[in-house]
This record gives sequence, structure tokens and C-alpha cells, in this order.
Amino acid sequence: MGKPVKTQNEAVDVRTAGLNKKYLDLVAARQEAKAAKDAAEAEIKDLNQKIMDMQVESGYKTVLTPDWRITLTSGTNTSISREKLLEKGVAVKIIEFATKRTTYETLTITAVKEN
Repeated sequence: MGKPVKTQNEAVDVRTAGLNKKYLDLVAARQEAKAAKDAAEAEIKDLNQKIMDMQVESGYKTVLTPDWRITLTSGTNTSISREKLLEKGVAVKIIEFATKRTTYETLTITAVKEN
């Protein structure tokens, strides 16, 4: 284990903290990796949408390529709206009125198993 963490509320300069260039390099490398991860996640989201659009247009839920099985999956999120409950009071019929459903689609891509 390392040294105990000082619990000062104020930020301190890296030199005052006794941290060296290796620390700065690690922070910089972490930030570069995070930026690359964020860019990759944004690209995956964009590619997923393009793939889903094309697959929906094809009319097929599952498509096989030589390497992948691509399946469109739909789901629904359900939540209760407090505002609607407060507007109408709380009763079984009112709770049903306040139920909000959100439909979404995702992709599942798995490697094709060799026979």
C-alpha cells in the first residue's frame, strides 16, 4: 500500500504534491486513451445506426455474413411519470395512464460458429 491520502480540500500544484514527469505522462496517456475510447464509441454508435437502417430496409431481423450473425433486437423501457401521477392522483387506472414506454433497437453481433 502507498502513503495515506492527504485530505486537504484545496487543489495543489503537481510539483508541490511531489509528483514527477512519470505522473504527468500517465495522466496524459490516460486522457489520450479516453479520447480515443470516446471517439470509438461515437463511431460504433454511428455505424450501428447505419447498419440498423440498412437491415430494417431489407426487412430481415437476422442476417448472416460469412463471419457474423447480425440480429435486430427491439425492447421497451417503462417508467412512471411523477408529474402525471401528481396531476391525476394515485389509483390503478391513473398509474396505467402515467406509464411511459420507450421503444429502442439494438444490434447483437456474434461470430459465426464453424460447423
